[in-house]
Amino acid sequence: MTPKKTNKDELIESIAKEILNYLELHPNSVDSIDGISKWWLKKQRFEEAQGNVQLAVGQLLAEGKIERTVINKGRAIYSAKIP
Repeated sequence: MTPKKTNKDELIESIAKEILNYLELHPNSVDSIDGISKWWLKKQRFEEAQGNVQLAVGQLLAEGKIERTVINKGRAIYSAKIP
């Protein structure tokens, strides 16, 4: 019988997965524990969050709940839909 995973075990597995994902994208990276904590995980979370935010914004646009405005150099900004 396999022992039940604790929240701590799941957290460690999640962090290990983030480190491996970062290294897949940046295979030549080298850093200390402090650097991994400050830069790799932060960047990995940002990149993942950015992708999820893009999906959420796309969903909100499709549902007509927000609107998109294109400003200088084709950059898009998003806001509440004004009735």
